[in-house]
Amino acid sequence: QRYTRQGDAVLDCFAGSGTTLIEARRAGRHGIGIELLPEVAKGALARTNEEPNTHGVESYVAVGDCRSQKAQMKVRSKLAELIALNARDRQPKRARSIDGACP
Repeated sequence: QRYTRQGDAVLDCFAGSGTTLIEARRAGRHGIGIELLPEVAKGALARTNEEPNTHGVESYVAVGDCRSQKAQMKVRSKLAELIALNARDRQPKRARSIDGACP
């Protein structure tokens, strides 16, 4: 909350269990995570979706290596979408996978 405002986006290049995505959601920030392991990414999405989304923010997880151009392009694409969003005017959304690797 010190460095971002509600509606801003938070990027976590090592999403792991999803703690940063959960805290971003609680604080009214969009969350984008990148996780190398698909099964870990699924868990992060599940935990994020258990969290109430009272601010109507978006949460995404890309499966891949954060150093790869493919993962970086996914993040750039989602950031472009989020820039266009007005989080305060949207209905709460469920977290979802960027690339379809997580259901």
